[in-house]
Amino acid sequence: VSTLVIGFKGAPQINITAGIIEVLPTPRVEQMTPSSGVAQGGTNVIIRGVNFRAIGNPWCYFGDSMVMAYILTNKTISCATPKSEAGKVLFQLSLDDGNTIIGEQFFSFFAPIILHEVNPRIVISGSAIIIRGEGFGPDIPIQCAFGGTSFVP
Repeated sequence: VSTLVIGFKGAPQINITAGIIEVLPTPRVEQMTPSSGVAQGGTNVIIRGVNFRAIGNPWCYFGDSMVMAYILTNKTISCATPKSEAGKVLFQLSLDDGNTIIGEQFFSFFAPIILHEVNPRIVISGSAIIIRGEGFGPDIPIQCAFGGTSFVP
């Protein structure tokens, strides 16, 4: 049995197996969370959309790097980010071994944050805290937690 997969950007997927032609609804990426992660890789990314059905191996593309994707439901896919240089890359998805590419989201890789100093070490509610370190930037999601309560600086 041979299989032919035909795909075009933005078009429905066409699966031809043993002379039977099957036209599948056009898949679409609607959301990706998170949209950033550490450059060492390993960030679990959840992709939400519609009509996710693999007719080959599903792949996530982060710029020029590709990693295996896992279809959780027909509306949800998961993949882990590869190791990358810090910066913003184009994210795309394939459900058919790379024959058809969908999605035009962006993913930002950032260098890990390294803390050097936190002053003062003991504070009372409402006090200012100074945090010194490396890797802070405007595109990096930063959140502090004190006693189980989270704050965004």
